[in-house]
Amino acid sequence: MPTINKILFFPVLCCLFLFALFLVVPAAYAENFYIQNYDVLIEANEKKSVKVTENIDVSFLHPSHGIIREIPHKKASITNIRTQGKSSISNIGKTVEIKLGSAEKTVSGIQNYRITYNYNYHDNKNEFYH
Repeated sequence: MPTINKILFFPVLCCLFLFALFLVVPAAYAENFYIQNYDVLIEANEKKSVKVTENIDVSFLHPSHGIIREIPHKKASITNIRTQGKSSISNIGKTVEIKLGSAEKTVSGIQNYRITYNYNYHDNKNEFYH
């Protein structure tokens, strides 16, 4: 009889370990913030470009240095990037990365981030999807 208990104990222990792992891992990878409101205004211009204004209301759960906004641009370019407050802008392949916030200062609670930029299309079509 003790042998059956030992045989059943190992699978039950493995199942409990996996269950506990699924509870702990998502919490470890959870974001420190959530987006409370995301408002985008897109104005079509001539010469296949649009002016984009993004207003992002972010609620930080713990003190943080800000957020990172990545904007992909396949067959397009992004120009005239303007942000409210401190930021840094990098071109990484076919993505523009905008770090909104400061490495020296932390923020908490609800913060508003505003980004404006021109998205310029470089294809031969007479229509676009954004």
